[in-house]
Amino acid sequence: MPIFLDDEQLIELLSAVFFREAGFVAGVPRRNLEGRSGIHQAPFLVIERSLTAFGGSTVLLPKIIKGNIRQQWEQVMWLQGVVQDLKEAAPKNHSPLPEVTGQSIGEYFHTLYGGSRYEGEFLSVEYKGLLLIYTEIFKKIRQFARAQGMSMLYLPDSFGNKLLGDWLYILKDELYKSLHNNVLTVKSLLRHTRKVSDYRSILKKIRRPDQDLGPGEVHDLLTIISALLRGDKLRPLLEYIRKLTVGSLNAQPVLLQVENVVPSQLIIGAADFYLDYAKKHKGRSLFLARKLGFQAQTLRSWANGLHQVGLYPDNNHFPFPEALKNLDIKLFLSTDQVDFLLQKKGSLCFGIKDGLTLTADLYLVK
Repeated sequence: MPIFLDDEQLIELLSAVFFREAGFVAGVPRRNLEGRSGIHQAPFLVIERSLTAFGGSTVLLPKIIKGNIRQQWEQVMWLQGVVQDLKEAAPKNHSPLPEVTGQSIGEYFHTLYGGSRYEGEFLSVEYKGLLLIYTEIFKKIRQFARAQGMSMLYLPDSFGNKLLGDWLYILKDELYKSLHNNVLTVKSLLRHTRKVSDYRSILKKIRRPDQDLGPGEVHDLLTIISALLRGDKLRPLLEYIRKLTVGSLNAQPVLLQVENVVPSQLIIGAADFYLDYAKKHKGRSLFLARKLGFQAQTLRSWANGLHQVGLYPDNNHFPFPEALKNLDIKLFLSTDQVDFLLQKKGSLCFGIKDGLTLTADLYLVK
């Protein structure tokens, strides 16, 4: 099974799938990004549209951080340099993101970062680095990243019932089997008649140790991986990814695992939660101040400084809506975040759909 792709690159592509499934506009640009002083090949981008009147839209540039201290410094410094270069190329006149109306998420992403023209870089967006961490990160590097305005998202080393390394092995095996005797074997990709030859070329190329994939090829590789995730071998991984979403804990991004409630129940429950209160109070400030309450308890800790924290309804707060009675949420937090919650109340926020979010107070039980 000679597939010569770095584990880090595969994790970044799986992370792009995760952000898509979580409702974000995410993908791999088909071209290099043009900054003020050079061009840059981004692993993938996440477009976060701001719905507030005064906030600017954000384009996240994620990057896996791993290795020894020298390697982590190189990765963080590369990311900081790319983000700064893209910021300096921002237009003088305000040019907001176009509306999504009438387009799928994929079509919208392609409009901005899919063509040969550098349209995406001439928009008034805030580029921001996002460190994806699934191994231990050194304290000095963590402090430097925060000082540069980067965000950090901690990832578990196991997804569902398998370690991440085991899933990567299965994924490489499926990538190898996708091309047999120069014939593409993934049925869902055969519908892309004009791209079949490109898919074959990429699947051949990743079998060579000296390959260097360009932006367009990585974009197509993400399409191949997305198709493989719907197959029998990788379907359990996709189903687990669909349980994950990104929220914020004290204004810092955090990974959540949401179970026992389907998306439609989440929407109904969140709407009911606010609706009853809105009927009683006309003041908008009171309406926006309504929060759920959770008690938190550490369920599991990993050697890389990551902790899985389970949330349980706190009866001292507002009663839970009927649709959310069985809501099961787990957070993946760093040691710093756990230590903070041991001393102070946390504020958790996660989006249900555009314009509808749930907020909650969080108390960690020792």
